[in-house]
Amino acid sequence: MAEKLFFDLDYINRLLEKSDDNIRTINNLTDGINSSSEFTKKIDSAQEICTQFATIGSNNTEANTYGWSRIGCLISYVEEIFFEEKNKNPGFKKKTWEMFAEKCFPKIKERRRQQAVRLYEIEKEIPPIVKIYFLGIDRVVPLFSAIVDNNPGNLKELFVKFEIDLSSKEAFQNDTNIRGKIDRLTKFINMGVKDKSLDDYNDLIIRATKVGCAFSKEDMNSLEIKAKEGKAEEYLKRCIANKTTGDKDKDSNKNIESIFCLLAKIQLTCVHYCRNELKIPDCLRIEMINDSIEALEKIKAKIKGE
Repeated sequence: MAEKLFFDLDYINRLLEKSDDNIRTINNLTDGINSSSEFTKKIDSAQEICTQFATIGSNNTEANTYGWSRIGCLISYVEEIFFEEKNKNPGFKKKTWEMFAEKCFPKIKERRRQQAVRLYEIEKEIPPIVKIYFLGIDRVVPLFSAIVDNNPGNLKELFVKFEIDLSSKEAFQNDTNIRGKIDRLTKFINMGVKDKSLDDYNDLIIRATKVGCAFSKEDMNSLEIKAKEGKAEEYLKRCIANKTTGDKDKDSNKNIESIFCLLAKIQLTCVHYCRNELKIPDCLRIEMINDSIEALEKIKAKIKGE
């Protein structure tokens, strides 16, 4: 038998001052579901609860995401009582859960239902970082799923490396690049870097991910082989420079731009940033500058015949 339905609504209550009536309605509907033995009445109340959550989240993405998790709880409950009804009601024998869910929640597409249930399940496994909820369910679920599925370890350290400031809600929400940072962090966690041979290259892998590199399973397998051969660092630096992964013939004239063009671009770009006092990109690091200087020094020495 299904457990009693319960929603934790304290966060929404604190977040939105004008949601008291909606929350009161949801609580009353929930009490009605728990006290009723009639399946149809339970479903009618469940549909009205969805309407109330939609109203609460209509002008606030953070509340909307939080509400989707509660709807995920509701969908899980309805699924459970559906199968209970199916076991005792001959009229339900030919019905499938998918068919019933589509009829019961006509305004919620299958993908969104799955996301809502997933978010609800994740909240039971890890403490939700609710300040991230303002990004919306489409970004929150992939990130939290990646964390749960891959167990990346020290999350605070990862957030720092991806320059995501969680010190305050304001700092997080005022970061104009936060969506891209979250997407890149999600991609990195989903890579599931487990091989110990890659420990020394973790920072380079993060830098590559931050400039837009997306490593497939094949790329990761290739990287592990390169790490054992001592070629991983060179490969990753090439990925960072090209902003893409994959093995390209580094000696091919087709894949290497003229050094004259590259140096001219570097000079012009540096002058432009210095003169106009532009903000230096977040992904640029001192190490990258040093690596470039070191490479140029080697070319300089060759030209001088040293």
